[in-house]
Amino acid sequence: MLLNKRFTIGEMAKMHNIAESTLRYYDEKGTFH
Repeated sequence: MLLNKRFTIGEMAKMHNIAESTLRYYDEKGTFH
């Protein structure tokens, strides 16, 4: 089940066609917590 799987930043970026730096930016802002 995908809900329990952890993904790397690179994997998430590829799945959603966005830059890794974008994910890191929002992670630093606390968006994912």
